[in-house]
Parts: sequence; structure tokens; C-alpha cells
Amino acid sequence: MLFVLTGDIQTGKTRWLEALVSELERSGAGVFGVVAPGVWEQGPREGEFRKLAIDNVLLPGRRRIRMADWIDPSDTNRDDQGSQLQLEWRFHDEAIGVVNRHFECFRTEGATCNVLVVDELGRLELEIGKGLTEAMQLLDEGPSERMPHALVVVRGWLADRVVSRYEDTWRKVHVIGPCAESREVVLGACVPDSVSDVR
Repeated sequence: MLFVLTGDIQTGKTRWLEALVSELERSGAGVFGVVAPGVWEQGPREGEFRKLAIDNVLLPGRRRIRMADWIDPSDTNRDDQGSQLQLEWRFHDEAIGVVNRHFECFRTEGATCNVLVVDELGRLELEIGKGLTEAMQLLDEGPSERMPHALVVVRGWLADRVVSRYEDTWRKVHVIGPCAESREVVLGACVPDSVSDVR
């Protein structure tokens, strides 16, 4: 099954996903992929935060790398992958290469996992074929015995595009949000029967 985790900015998608990944691992479900926590600073008003950067944490080993830094989208003195779309993030090509090699190794070395995690697919991947291209290739192959489930994170306005792209290949595509009900659905589908009593 393919789970499409979606929601607006600052709705806690990545924090929810990090907690879910930890629970899946404790329950015996092998997880492979990447989560993308933000780097935040306190804003001028109480409870206001500003996102300064995006890290990528490679699963399962938890290696953390800086993927992108915030930049004024009108800055014309840039040549990173996000410049074509005038994104507000300067993506680091070296970091994108590291993450792509992470996914490529999984694909070419015959590794296995219960759940492939991709946080996140955005305009780079879906509009111009850049960014996490190796993750897209894995998803394009669909489910298999060595990778029966996947969970991808996407902004709400791109969710229909992801569903449309993968519904034929994956057959079962389930759009979820960062909530307790979704947690139960994912755990129910992805935790191996032999260890389901751990929950």
C-alpha cells in the first residue's frame, strides 16, 4: 500500500512521521528512506517560528545532512536545482546526490524493508524531474516482496498529482493526515503479523 501523508505548512507532518517511524521500528517493521525535519528559529511574536533550513535524516542509520537553506526566491544569483522554479530554498546538489545514492543503493543491492519513507516529494520531483529522482524511480516500480509499503509526504495541493501518478502502479493508495487515526491505519498495514502484539 502507498500512503500519501499530506497537510498544510506547519501542521506537524514531519514530527508525526518521525514518531511513527520510531514506533514502526520498535514494532519490528523495517523502515528505509528519508525524513526531512526543518530547522526553526523563534519569530518576533510568541509561538511564531521561522523555518531557516531543511535537513534530511537517512533511515535507518539516522545520518543527518543539510539539504536546503532558505533564500529570497527573487535572488537571481543562484544556480541550484530550485532556481528554475524560483523556490524559496537553495538546494545543495551534493546533499541531493547523497540522498539519491542512499535510495539507489537500496534499489541495486536488493535490500528489503516493510516501509519505504520519502519526505518529501515537491515541485522539483513532480514538475521538472529533479530532486529525489532515485526515490521516484523506486516508487515508480510499485510494491514488491522486498518493499510492500511506502509512505510519501507531499503538500496538500500536490496530493492529487501523486495519487494520479501512482494509483495504477500501487493499486492501493491511501491519503492520510498527521493524526491518531492515520497512525493506526499505517501500523495495522505495515507491522509484521508476527510482532503485531508489540503494539
